[in-house]
Parts: sequence; structure tokens; C-alpha cells
Amino acid sequence: MFPTGIAYVSASLKANGVAVQTLNLEFIPEDQVFDTIDKTLADKTLKVVGLGGLYFEFDRIRSIIEQIRRVRPDITVVVGNGVVSSDPKLMLPALGAQIGVIGEGEETVVELAQALEKATPLENIDGLAIFDESKNEVTLTQARKAIMDIDSIPIPDYEGFDIERYLDSQNVVTYYGYSYMDNPRPSPILASRSCPFKCTFCYHSIGTYRKRSMENFFAEVEMMVKKYNVNSLLIYDDLFAVKASRLVEFCEHIEKYDLKWQVSMRVQSIDDGKIDTRLLRRMKEAGCVSINLGLESVNEKILESMVKKTTKRQVETAVRMIAEADLTMQGNFIFGDTVETTDTANDTLNWWVQHKEAAIQTDPIWVFPGTPLFHQALADGHIASTEEYLNLPNPAFNVSSLDDSTFNQMKSTLAEIQNHLNRFPGTLRELEKGATHEGQQGYHITIRCPHCGHDHTFRDHAAWNRLMCRTCGGLFDVPIHRHLGWSNYSVESRRLTSRATRAYFDGNFGKAYIEARSALFDHPCNKDANFIAGTIALKAGFLNPAARFISEAIQQKSDQGHIYNNYGICLFGIGEIELALLVFRHAQLLEETIDEAVHNEAMALEALGGEEMNLQLVHAPGRPHRDIGNLKISEPPVNLDGSTVPAKAPFRPRYAAMEKPSRRDPMTGAA
Repeated sequence: MFPTGIAYVSASLKANGVAVQTLNLEFIPEDQVFDTIDKTLADKTLKVVGLGGLYFEFDRIRSIIEQIRRVRPDITVVVGNGVVSSDPKLMLPALGAQIGVIGEGEETVVELAQALEKATPLENIDGLAIFDESKNEVTLTQARKAIMDIDSIPIPDYEGFDIERYLDSQNVVTYYGYSYMDNPRPSPILASRSCPFKCTFCYHSIGTYRKRSMENFFAEVEMMVKKYNVNSLLIYDDLFAVKASRLVEFCEHIEKYDLKWQVSMRVQSIDDGKIDTRLLRRMKEAGCVSINLGLESVNEKILESMVKKTTKRQVETAVRMIAEADLTMQGNFIFGDTVETTDTANDTLNWWVQHKEAAIQTDPIWVFPGTPLFHQALADGHIASTEEYLNLPNPAFNVSSLDDSTFNQMKSTLAEIQNHLNRFPGTLRELEKGATHEGQQGYHITIRCPHCGHDHTFRDHAAWNRLMCRTCGGLFDVPIHRHLGWSNYSVESRRLTSRATRAYFDGNFGKAYIEARSALFDHPCNKDANFIAGTIALKAGFLNPAARFISEAIQQKSDQGHIYNNYGICLFGIGEIELALLVFRHAQLLEETIDEAVHNEAMALEALGGEEMNLQLVHAPGRPHRDIGNLKISEPPVNLDGSTVPAKAPFRPRYAAMEKPSRRDPMTGAA
């Protein structure tokens, strides 16, 4: 990601005559970062080092600061952005920096540089946190007011942070979000700052919501197009447009540049009539390819607790309208709010099941410093102290109404959904090798979208990546391991897998298992060896190791229903009947004829008493194991490269469940 924030700070310093040397560590291999820092700091004229980021970059920022202070203990370290602004009294000592810039930094750093140059007191500068290491004490100066006229801020120091190299490095091999075009040169850019809403899980470090004028914004766009040959924009605003009139004006301006662009919006802006389907289609005509929505949940109780100020109906309307406009919709459901229960979590997950094609991600909520959720977690005793928080393995811990064991079961279910069910393989038509990017092989891929049925050719794309349909905007996956997986394994791993296959079909399961495990020692991601080992373990009744092996086979971008069928049996056996039902249905979605999955789906429904309208995907752990004797196990295909696997079923329209399909939906079972 291009460091837009610190590039703004650098531009302001340079505009005020401060000598600045820039270094973009994103271009430095991880094992060379410290050497690069050491060489840079050998310049003894450097007196101050500034860096920053968000909380999830905390460990990396701290390690960089530690290295800076080892090499140059005389240097002053200044850190900014959300990693320190969220809780400066906690974060500044933890990071080991002497000064923190709180909130917007463009004006603050100029005054700071001048004060350091003249050796005048820093306490008179608004917007600082000052760490006195001798007293282990952080002093906060008066809060700085937001810069209301953001047109007055110089455009980011693109050249200083080598935007040309950044643009050259952006490609569709390393990130699927650029698959709307073959040769992307996407520039990050801001059209506004902050957000007027106060969601409990979110922290805004830069004050009130403000917008750039169209003239100011497009002056920057024009420069980027002419100077750097930019052909797409990543508009990083927390909230791109609230009013339809601004969006209409934006479309009129951007159209002449023939750019692709992506934005973030709120669901109620679309639902309440401000932005209708016609305007969304106008956005697509003007080059918009993707809209990121802050969905979070469809349960009214959770939405109210999060202070989202949205409703389930608004979420449904926004998702449907974006699909009708043939735009890509990207969004997340997050689970674990303070009032989350099994009922609220299952409410949203059952909605996800009914609208699977929306490709909404499912994740546990993250608790970040400075957010209302963080302060509530402290008050409720979920965190003993702010210091303890820094030692937690990750910020996705339990602040909900669930007990810890049920919370962990929920996290496991979310991972199952994200890793195994949130997949939509297209139908591969042609595949040939293309250019490589940073050592990764690109391919020319002709593939049929599973949502709308249109064929598209993607040049120099990653064959393991998800793609964005250039017609309907639907997201889908490349079934690469059916076609290239076998050839990507080592010779030894292939030899051992072939021996395992022969032993398997000779009925010598012991030898087959040993050969498959040996193949995995040589190549742990060997899908076929994982499937053989897992199937043998499944037949022997060892459900947990079977699940691990077969899950790994699925992780290799498998679009093969027989693998899903056997994984569903593992889930059924350990008591996860609801997940098993969804996996059996997914197996049928991938292949036209897989009788075992049809049979097993019926068995799962019977085990649920025929109830499928309110699946209990989140529940207290410790369910008893189930007998799998009546379930049908799929055998490995004779030809392990997948060529004998039946063709996938015909595509289904996006969001079919929302449009009341007249036929039985193969995913939900609804009529």
C-alpha cells in the first residue's frame, strides 16, 4: 500500500522549506529492512525520523523504532497516524518513540520541525504527545483543530515516496482487486477526510468529516494521469459520497479521463433514495468497478449496538441494487459485538447462507485502541489493563455475551465459511503462461463467470486469485489446481502420490496412507495426497486428522465436489451437522452429478429434523459425535490431475435467493 498519510506530511514539510529525506520501506525485502535503515541513518545530518501506521502494524513499527534507536540513540523519533493517536499514553511508551503527532499531521509537523530547529518548548504546539523517558510519563498538549479547508493541504509527496515504482509494482498477479483490467496503474487518492458516523468498532484520528472541492481533487487526478500514466483510482475515503448531487458531479468530471475507480459507501446512502439504481449504473458508465460497503451485520440488535444507524432492510436493498447495476460489491460481516449471542450470530449467518453469491466475508470483530468498543472492553473487564492489551496475540478476543468456548466455536465456524464455502469457481476455457511479477507466474486466462455466464480473458493474472467479472461484477475463483496443480508438484511428490493411488485402488490402505504422507512431507500442499490421506483416515473413523487433510486439499483452490463431499462427512461426524449440510450443497454446486453429496445432504437434513430455515451454525461446543455409517464417501478420481471429474453445473444468476427463484436453489435448498 502506498503511504499516503506520511506523503501528505512530507509535502507539507517541503512546502514550508524543511529539508526532508524520504524512504519507502515497502520496496525493501523484509530481510534487508534493518540494513537499509542502518545505511540511511549513517547520514549524520539526520536529526529526526518520522514514521507511522495503523494499529495492526504495531509490531513492525515498534521493531523499526527499536532498530533506529539502537543505531542512532541521539536521534528524535516521531510517530503518527492511528497507531499512536488512538491512545497516546499507552502507545507512545510501548513503541519507544519520544514524540507522537495526534490527529492530522500536516500543520503539526511543520511547527514541530521549526521548534526542534530553534530548540523552543514543544508544549506550546497543539496536537502532540511528548514522552519523558526519565519519568516514564506522557504529556499531551492541547488538541489541534481539524484543517477545515483541506484544499489548502499540498498534494502528497508522490515523487518522494517513489509513486512510479509503486505503480509499476501493482499487478493482477499479486492482488485480485485489480482484475477489472489487465495492466492496472492504480493510484490511491482522497476526496474527503474522516467520517461523520461513530461506529463502536471504528476510530477516526482526523476529526470531522470534510470534502475536497471537485476542482482541487481533479487537479490532482489530471497531474497523476499526465505525469504517471495512472489508469485507475483507489479512492481511500472512509465515506466517499453522502449526497447524490456530489456523486453526479463526480461522474461528470471523471468520465473524460477514462479511468476505473473504486470507492466506499454507506448502505443507507443507497437505500434512502439519495443514490438509486440509475445513479449506480451511471457510476459504472463513468468507470466505477467496485463499491465497498460497511455491512457488519443484518441483525437489528447488533446494528443498534454498533451504532451503525442502518437496518437489515437497508443492507438488503444496497446489496441488491449494486448487483442490479453490475458493480462489484465488497463487504464484511463482523461477529462478536458486546451484545452478540448465538441467536444474533446465527441470524446474520443464515442471511449469508441465503445470499452466498454476494461473497461477503465473515470475520470476528477486532478491538482497536481508541474505539468505544475498546473502552467498553476495559470497563467490562475483558481487558484487565491497557498494558495487558498489548500482550494479546491478536485483537480478535471475546467482548461479547458469549462464553469463551462458544466464542471460539463461532470463530471456528467463521473460518470454515470463509475458507471452504465462500468460493465460486468459474469454468476455465483457455490457460497459458504469461509474464511473471516478483517471481510469481502470471497466466492468460479465458474463463466463464459462474454468475452471469459471460466469458472474459484476463491477461497476466494470477491463476490462484479471485477475479472480478467485467460484465456483472461478480467475484469468482480460478479452478487452477484442476489444471495445473499436478504439474506444480515436485517429481518426487507426484511419484509418491501415484504409488499411493495404486495402493488405494488395490485396497492396500495402509501402504496408500504411508505413501500419501510421504508425498506430503515433500510437498505439503499436494491436494491429491491430502485427499487420499484424508479419505483413508475418514474410512478408518479418524475424523479430526481426516478433516485436517481434506481441509488442506480444499485450501488449494479446489473446485472438485468429491473433496467437499468427504469434508462434509468429517463435519457431520464431529457434530457440525449444519456446516456439513452447506458443504454437501456446495459439492453439488461445483459438479453436475455427485450422487454421494445428494444422498448425504438428505441424511444431514434428516439429522436436523428437516429444519433448515434457522441453522444453528453458532452453538455451545461439545456436541456428541455422529455415526457416519450411512453416509457415502467419494473415492479419489483415477486420474489425479482432475481431468476425469465431471463438468461443473451451469451458472446461477447472482443473488437468486433475493429474487425468489422458482426452482430449487442448490445452495440453500429453498424452493
